[in-house]
Amino acid sequence: MLQDPRLFAPSCSRRIIQWGLTHVTTTVRRLAGRGKGFAADFLVDAGAVDSLAPAKALRKAGIKPEGKNIYEPVDGGPVELEYGFARISLMGEETVSPIIFGPDGSEPILGVLALEGLGISVDPKTRSLKRERARSLKQAQVSLDELSICSTSTCRS
Repeated sequence: MLQDPRLFAPSCSRRIIQWGLTHVTTTVRRLAGRGKGFAADFLVDAGAVDSLAPAKALRKAGIKPEGKNIYEPVDGGPVELEYGFARISLMGEETVSPIIFGPDGSEPILGVLALEGLGISVDPKTRSLKRERARSLKQAQVSLDELSICSTSTCRS
């Protein structure tokens, strides 16, 4: 298992310089929603799919590992880490999202799945978080239309 928490901290990569550093106070709790949870300033990383927090803090909050995946840290090669699911709360909103059990001392990261689930985006000019007015369902409708067309014996392209 990876022991160097600096591999999950921000570096001077082009992506981070472009987005800048945005932090937001976030609380993660077990799925049942009871208990104190783990609250910290999370780095908002629009380039990260899943969120990440130190494994010790997640376990203390009652969040349990559900499996393992291979992840690629900013400054390192692939590493296998545990992941689980948590209630993630910020800015008065809450969602359920995957969360990676990071090394002790790693900086908490808020990934894009959590942001999208919350209906929150990052303004690239101000680097601030903003609530979206509405969540689009148009893409889902297109997919449903395509499914109904292709469910017949004569599938049109």
